[in-house]
Amino acid sequence: SSVHNLCATMIALEMIIKRSDQTYVIGPHIMRWARSFSQHTDVSAEFTHVLDETAPFNDATLTLSILEQNEVMIIGMRNSGALVRAGFRIGGRLPFAYSASGKAFLSHIPDAQIERMFESGLPEACTQFSIRPVDALISQVRRCRIQGFSLDDQEVNEGIVSIASTVLDSTNQPVAAISISMSSDDQRLENRQDVISSLKQVTEQVSTRLGADLGD
Repeated sequence: SSVHNLCATMIALEMIIKRSDQTYVIGPHIMRWARSFSQHTDVSAEFTHVLDETAPFNDATLTLSILEQNEVMIIGMRNSGALVRAGFRIGGRLPFAYSASGKAFLSHIPDAQIERMFESGLPEACTQFSIRPVDALISQVRRCRIQGFSLDDQEVNEGIVSIASTVLDSTNQPVAAISISMSSDDQRLENRQDVISSLKQVTEQVSTRLGADLGD
């Protein structure tokens, strides 16, 4: 009876399918998990390959993140340094609304959907610089769509600035975000465009390796 109940639950969750001869086969939900795992494994490998070949940013922290419900989760990192204390570590989670990576993902979502996502308001602010209200967040996201990068100016951690851009897959859909983080007094931020150009180059290379069609 226990096995029967477990099987019934897995059928309801589409983890297995019961065939007419009373046998079971793997269901579509398992295959979605498998595709997701394979996809994230691929993007992690390409992230590592590109950074090994280009070695940009020296001591700045680069992170590779994916969406995990209402947060972004770090699955790859380079040059962590002192920023580990700020939550920059493998498996670390950052708020969707305030992190550069989260806002990069939001740039692929229509404004109306963003309003529905935060119809009860934004999460508790992380710092005094955390964006507020929702309209201000949407304005940031609109700029991200035009400029091709997002900004977290001390919104998650005071004293840390992050800039992020999304990685696209073979269907030109965002599968990850790459972010560069550094101290807010880092001299490289005085000429931010150089940092942004290097970041975009990395995300475009990883996207191309995943089969994205970036056109011009």
